Amino acid sequence: MDNKDSILNKKLAIIVTALLAFLVVSIILLVTGAAQEFFMSIGLYTEGEKEITINYMEYVPKGNSDSVIFGDNILMADQTGVSCFSREGTWKWSKELNLTSPVLLQTEDKVIAVDVGGTGVHFFNKTGFIETYLTGGMIIGMSENTVNDRICILHRADSYISAATLLDFSSEVKPIATRKFGEYYMSAASFAPSGDKFTVSGIMQNEETYKTVAVTISVDSFEVLSTDENVADVWMPYMIYVKEDMICYGGGEKIVVDDDGDKTVIEGDFSSVLVCDGEIFTVCSENDKSYVRVYSFSGRLKDEFETKKDTDGIVIYKNTIVLSDENTAFFYNRHGHYLGKMDEISQLSDIEFTGRRKFFVCGGSKTAEVHIG
Repeated sequence: MDNKDSILNKKLAIIVTALLAFLVVSIILLVTGAAQEFFMSIGLYTEGEKEITINYMEYVPKGNSDSVIFGDNILMADQTGVSCFSREGTWKWSKELNLTSPVLLQTEDKVIAVDVGGTGVHFFNKTGFIETYLTGGMIIGMSENTVNDRICILHRADSYISAATLLDFSSEVKPIATRKFGEYYMSAASFAPSGDKFTVSGIMQNEETYKTVAVTISVDSFEVLSTDENVADVWMPYMIYVKEDMICYGGGEKIVVDDDGDKTVIEGDFSSVLVCDGEIFTVCSENDKSYVRVYSFSGRLKDEFETKKDTDGIVIYKNTIVLSDENTAFFYNRHGHYLGKMDEISQLSDIEFTGRRKFFVCGGSKTAEVHIG
C-alpha cells in the first residue's frame, strides 16, 4: 500500500467516525427531546395540543388546601389536617388539625405546615407528625425558603403591627429570637443562600398611600443590618433572594430587582411573578390582552407569548407552564405553544408537579392526578 492509499484510508476513517458520532448524538438528542427543544427555540417546530388525562383520587379536600411532593409520597393539607399518600394515590397516614389556610414547605427530611390565619406551625417527617410550635399571634406569612434548618414566621404581636420569629427545627423546634415592628406590616420573607441573613418585607403607610419596605436581619445576632423604606411606591407581596446580595420583589404594577443597593425596576400590570431557572416569569395584561413575559434580572425582555385568558397563577416545571385562574388551568410549553386546558375542577387551590407533565391538582372538593399526554 502506497502512501496515497494510506492517507485516503485515514481520511475515510475520520469521515466514518464523524458520521457515526453525528448519528449517535442525533439519536441522543431525539430520545431526550433536546432536538425538539432546539428546533422549537428557533421556530422550526411547533408543539400542538395534547390529550389531557385526569385520574381522580379518593381524597376530598376541605376548604383551602396545599400539597408538596415529599420523596416517594405526596403530602396534602386542608382545613382538617395533613394527609400522606403514595404517588399512586394510596393513603398512608393522617394527622387531624384545625387549619385556617395551610401552606406547606419542604426540606430534605421534613415538611412544615404553616397555618396562615391561625397560630400553629406543624412539623412532619416521612412517617408522620413530629410536633407543633404556637406563635404569640395570628400568622401572616412565612419565609419562602429554609436554610440551615431555620424558618422565619411572620405574625401579629401585642401592641405591634407585626413580628418576625426565627425558628430552629434541626432537632426539637425552638424559637431563636423575635423582632417586632411597630410601623411595618410584614408579609413575606426570604433567607440569603449563605443563611447568614434574611430579609422580611411588607408595607408601611406613607401619608394616604402604602409603599413596600424591607428589613434585613442577621441570623446570628438578630440585629438589623439594613432598612429600606423606599423599595417601591406600591406593595409587592412576592420576594425571593436570587443570590447572596440580590433580591427580587414583585407584584401589582412593578418588579424591583435589588442588586446590593442597585435597583432595576420593571413596570407592567402583573397578576403573577415567579423567579425560575435564573429568569423572571410574569403573567400580565396590556391592551385587553394577556401575556407571559420573561425578563432577565437586568430588566431585559427575553421572551413573551400571548395567552388564552388573563390568569393569576403560574407554575413551571422544566418545559411546561401551567397558568390558572379560579376554575381553569391552561397548559403551555416554554416557547408559548398551547397544549390544552383543564376545566373539570373548579375553585383551584393548588397545583404540584410530580414529574414531566404530570401533576396533582386540588380544588373544589376534588383532587386528581393530571397528565399532559
